[in-house]
Amino acid sequence: MQRLTSEERRAITGLSPEELERASGYYSLGRRNHLEPEIAERLADRLMLRDRQRDDRRACIECVRLAPGGACLAAREGKLPGASRQYHPVRVDLRRCDSFRGIAE
Repeated sequence: MQRLTSEERRAITGLSPEELERASGYYSLGRRNHLEPEIAERLADRLMLRDRQRDDRRACIECVRLAPGGACLAAREGKLPGASRQYHPVRVDLRRCDSFRGIAE
């Protein structure tokens, strides 16, 4: 089967080449964090919608302070007021967090 051109992909998905690359990155982020393919795809869709809507919330899975076991390192360091030091957030929920540090930052 022949690969789609950028124009064909945009016609199908409505995404620009830059958006397609970002969506692919979001999907890869989910898979690297052991999300099932369907969940990683839904995460990518949700994050793309967030970006298009200019929503300022972030998912913990995008933060460098999320430990491999799922614990929030900012909470562990006492930097999240009111949170237990053993806080394990739902990694894919969108939220606002003063301790967020993006992977690309």
